[in-house]
Amino acid sequence: MKRYVWVLIAALLCLPMQGLAEPEPMTEPPTLFVSAGGQELPNVMGLTHWNGAQIKRADVLATLAGDGQQHPYVALDSQVTLILDGPAPDKIRVTSEVIREDGTPKYPTSSAEEMPLTLVDDQAIFTLSPDTLALVDSSGTGTEIQLLRGFRVFCTWGENECEYGFILQTDMASPEVPMESQNDAKYKTEADFLNHPDGVKFQAAAFRAAKAYLNGDLDELAGYLTDSYTVEHELDLFKDIDYMVWKWSLHDMKSEDNILASYQFVLKGEDSASYVTMELIKLDGEWKVDFIGLEK
Repeated sequence: MKRYVWVLIAALLCLPMQGLAEPEPMTEPPTLFVSAGGQELPNVMGLTHWNGAQIKRADVLATLAGDGQQHPYVALDSQVTLILDGPAPDKIRVTSEVIREDGTPKYPTSSAEEMPLTLVDDQAIFTLSPDTLALVDSSGTGTEIQLLRGFRVFCTWGENECEYGFILQTDMASPEVPMESQNDAKYKTEADFLNHPDGVKFQAAAFRAAKAYLNGDLDELAGYLTDSYTVEHELDLFKDIDYMVWKWSLHDMKSEDNILASYQFVLKGEDSASYVTMELIKLDGEWKVDFIGLEK
């Protein structure tokens, strides 16, 4: 009899352990959203090693180059934002290379440059800088020369790996800033501010506040507001957003401590865009939202 009692006790002790089981693995790679210059950039998924299976698709850049669509133009020094619709990867890296119309490299394969990334919550951000080899290419000079840049995004979740790719059109070199303008402002370009530690904190505060606002999480949002400002109406939109694009320029800086910002987003199944507009002020070294609102 004692033997059966011990077996029953052992079985009961095992029951709580079911709640500690590892979460179900992702069945497929998450969707990647890429935005820059106020627009969403098309991207495709390529070679994937997922849950023990290796799926080889066509080269991501060749696929995009062969679809016959016009590639979007993005100005140099623009901020490029990557957001995955799923768990954040353990590792992420982005490479860039100048490509021909068919998606093949214009220069040797060793010419791919790795882009420095800034991680802000669920976002990976980099600044579109000039390609080094393009600057010294003898086939053209001057800012009027435009070229195609192909980007590969490599993500890793444990043993799972996935490659994404996107293409954009941009300039060979940044236009020169007049000397009188250089002396007027601390930040000469958007990238100067967004890559500055203060700019990174500004982006993080704006994204967290916008996400909490669209989620209707007023308790979370309150932590990002100034003491004199409150939000009472709840929204429940974030889960229905198809894509969201950061909208900001140097013209939105009222001062170094008072800046406007907005996110443009489109809900699934809708064609028109909506905007979350914010005004942030810096208090004791931290960015706080002094206004946030929704507009069409």
